[in-house]
Amino acid sequence: MLVRIKVARSFTGKRNVISVAGGYHGRTFGAMSLTTSKAVYRQTFGVDPSVVATYPYCLHCPTRKAAGGMGYGVAPCVPGVGGEYADRKCCGTPIQELHALLKTQSHPSETAAIIVEPILGEGGFLVPPPGYLEELRTVCDRHDMMLIFDEVQSGVGRTGSWWAHQGLTDVQPDILVFAKGIASGFPVAGLATRHDAFDKMVPGMMGGTYGGSALACAAACGTLRAIREDDMVANAGRRGQQLMKGLVDLKSKYPTIAEVRGRGLMVAVEFDSAGAAGRLVEEGFREDLLLITAGTKETVRLLPPLCISEDEVDLALRKMDVAMGRALS
Repeated sequence: MLVRIKVARSFTGKRNVISVAGGYHGRTFGAMSLTTSKAVYRQTFGVDPSVVATYPYCLHCPTRKAAGGMGYGVAPCVPGVGGEYADRKCCGTPIQELHALLKTQSHPSETAAIIVEPILGEGGFLVPPPGYLEELRTVCDRHDMMLIFDEVQSGVGRTGSWWAHQGLTDVQPDILVFAKGIASGFPVAGLATRHDAFDKMVPGMMGGTYGGSALACAAACGTLRAIREDDMVANAGRRGQQLMKGLVDLKSKYPTIAEVRGRGLMVAVEFDSAGAAGRLVEEGFREDLLLITAGTKETVRLLPPLCISEDEVDLALRKMDVAMGRALS
């Protein structure tokens, strides 16, 4: 997805792109410079790293803890599960650090864009506090930088809205990146931009051998048609609420659960016990659950299909209970 970098640099005439800690944006040579979720992705390849800003990780924020919580707890700020999203507060440290970064590492005159996953994916399924994405938009507008939302993992109905950012803010990005879920896993990716983003390019500057594949486009059209016909976006919201509530309820049985977070069917549970995530993945497999870890902490992520039923979520929760019983004992 090097295209997003080319568009931002061409439009702004500037070179640097700021990414956030824990972000995943691909493994091709250009994309590796933006990816910081795991060191192994660019280890030994000699990639020049991008300028990296802090992404809010409220569970481990010392300022939040010192302030007594700031509306943040084990349950996510999702109606029917925890409090309202607007009740969650932020100490403002990540934005303060971004302003410092623009003074010390990448001056606005040299910065083309900020790229961020509205809900951090491989970095731990972190949902930003209210106001964070709005502040990024303000910074970009003030300094003539582009705001890029990477919705490869969080987009296309996954979070209970078509795009994850729509469930968090009214802010719109300059560039929206998507892939994977847009065609049910068939290899296809793309981006949407503001109307004038390509104005400074000339014919021949953009292109690719596999661009515009008829088969890929057919897979994407079929996926979008199925999502609409079966109302999968709304189903993701309802079943995600059911899944998160069930995981929060397990806290009374397994105190090592530190947090349940996410939106829709993009859900994660973090533990405060060393090795818990890896053990749960192994024990879940014994119960026919396909789980995967996320981030650098003890976090397991759950990404059920958008068509999952109420009964299937209940079954998954029962199996999670059994797997946790063995993994956390």
